[in-house]
Amino acid sequence: MYCFNWVIKQTYRGSRKKVDSDPELFFKLKLALRLGKTLAELEQSLSSREFYYWVAFDRINPIGDERHDWHSAQITSAIYRSQGAKVDFDDCLMKFRKEKKEPVSMFEALSNLFGK
Repeated sequence: MYCFNWVIKQTYRGSRKKVDSDPELFFKLKLALRLGKTLAELEQSLSSREFYYWVAFDRINPIGDERHDWHSAQITSAIYRSQGAKVDFDDCLMKFRKEKKEPVSMFEALSNLFGK
């Protein structure tokens, strides 16, 4: 088992960073998963026009697992609230990817630090 884990780590080193930093690749992988195709099959059968239609459709009606996560968070927050807890929707939402923080200017950082 150790040997298998080592091979996996060596083979896919840096792949996560590439997927996280390339939104188009991330969307293609999500679409391929939803359509039951490999990435190569998807790229071979999908025109660029159809791809951008899928991107637009995803913005209106998410095709990935985000919708299920939102639904679960909605139910979870409703259950907590029914028991008297003060819970935000975002507290119940599962986060699999790190959120990228916007850069803050030095002036804003010092203002936040000193409360001005």
